[in-house]
Amino acid sequence: MSNIFDRSDFNVGQDLSFVIRSNSGQTWTADQLGHLTDVECDFDDHEISVKAMTNGGRPLHQTLPHGLTGKITFARFNGELSKMLINRQKNFYENGQLEKYTFQFQLRNRDGSIDTYSVRSVTISKGKLFGAKADKEIDQGFSFKGSEVIIT
Repeated sequence: MSNIFDRSDFNVGQDLSFVIRSNSGQTWTADQLGHLTDVECDFDDHEISVKAMTNGGRPLHQTLPHGLTGKITFARFNGELSKMLINRQKNFYENGQLEKYTFQFQLRNRDGSIDTYSVRSVTISKGKLFGAKADKEIDQGFSFKGSEVIIT
């Protein structure tokens, strides 16, 4: 039996893939949008506290789910992501339509199993058309917020 922690072949492109579906019927895979280099997906919980008059005046703390937030970055190898982001703006300015998306992430675990998550009612914000630096690939990406995530 090999020790899975000695493995060094884990990276974003091998262990995570995703598909984006828009409410207008378009679908993109990560491979179509560029070379996936970075994905962050965090719960956007809100923490509240109430200073109680009972219980010795000790504050009561609670965390409320408030969807997800994240960021996806690609190394550019074609203009597909730029087209997606530009068309999203064009749809809003010319047709008054706001795009909503569903993101489906598949993560390969170190034991070889695969978990699939679906993030619903996603809005894309802060799209990065491109970033270029000397001796570095051109990168692009976007931030997003989703209302909920489910295991599929």
